Amino acid sequence: MLGFIVTLRNGRRYTIRAESVRPTSDGVIELLASPEPDGEKVVVAVFDRCDVLSVISREHLVSEEPGEPLPQIVRHGDAIPF
Repeated sequence: MLGFIVTLRNGRRYTIRAESVRPTSDGVIELLASPEPDGEKVVVAVFDRCDVLSVISREHLVSEEPGEPLPQIVRHGDAIPF
């Protein structure tokens, strides 16, 4: 299991223990884990892909710093902001 750090565009940050990340065609990001050794993976967390700024594995994390909400983020499908 790895610790995945999911940072949302609003500045909130979650650390979730999972084995893998899977984007789906309906606009969500799923984190998967197996509750039993050699068992089937199940979804342990779901995020709206438009709200996610980044997903990284804690295994590869060099440092972590607190963040502030990011103003003026333009999302896919938003109108031109001017």
